[in-house]
Amino acid sequence: MSFLRSIPAPLTLVFLAGPAAVAETVQLTLKNGDTIHAELITEESSDELKVLMHPQLGRLEVSKDAIKPVEKPPAWKTTFSAGVNAGDQDGDGTFSANINGSSNYKGDTDKLKIQGGLNYSKNNDKGKPSKVKTEKGMALIRYDRVLGESMSLYAMSKYQYNGLNDSAVNNVDGSVGVAFPVVNTDTTELTLSIGPSVHWSDGGKDCGSNEYCGNTYAGGSFIADLSWSPNKSFKFDLSNSLSALAANEIKPTNTFTASMKYFPSINSGLFTSLRYVSIYNSISTPESDQQITGQVGVEF
Repeated sequence: MSFLRSIPAPLTLVFLAGPAAVAETVQLTLKNGDTIHAELITEESSDELKVLMHPQLGRLEVSKDAIKPVEKPPAWKTTFSAGVNAGDQDGDGTFSANINGSSNYKGDTDKLKIQGGLNYSKNNDKGKPSKVKTEKGMALIRYDRVLGESMSLYAMSKYQYNGLNDSAVNNVDGSVGVAFPVVNTDTTELTLSIGPSVHWSDGGKDCGSNEYCGNTYAGGSFIADLSWSPNKSFKFDLSNSLSALAANEIKPTNTFTASMKYFPSINSGLFTSLRYVSIYNSISTPESDQQITGQVGVEF
């Protein structure tokens, strides 16, 4: 107490009130468009009234009715993109088209993702019958039930079609398990999912002679999904799904997808994109398939 007695009374009060004087700097946007940067006096504020200390205006009291509510992002986000190319030179014609669509729902405790795509190309060479070069399709649906910030349960079903395969034209994968959001920020999302799965393949002229085609196999899946937006003009999405089947003779199947979107205007949902898909399935003939497509689309 001898130390406090040697200090003038006003200065003593400053020392005693020091911890309580620390305030949080906040930014409030009012309904009339004005923005206030000030220190929030927490002990005097409530849900209905915010008490602030402004460096120039001094003490301010702002009611809840005057503050602009924070806009929540829409629960649904949908993307549609397509690319078409056609040409004819000296009677030799080509045509290709690819379409992709996805719709994502994100609530407080539920997530739903629906995706689909088609890819087709054909050559019409002069004096020869038309030849289909690409005939592919895919569909995916995934549901997540959020249990907390660090874990969720998921169920997913995926269908892949390749009409030009000699075996395993149709492929279906189903998986259930646990998902872990490793990174979840405004610009980056990384989620790892793991759980048991089943795989079924069928179709194609050589399916009958392929001992694995037409059968259903149990296994396990490991899925990694990454979404990164370094700024409002670019968005990168990566997804890798690895499935190990419970059969010693069958190698794991793997699907890797990467896409880059460029938004010329941040105020518009229009974009151009480049998409790469690589699929490996030892049951199908051929075993591997890779594809790159360019598209124009809209996000809303």
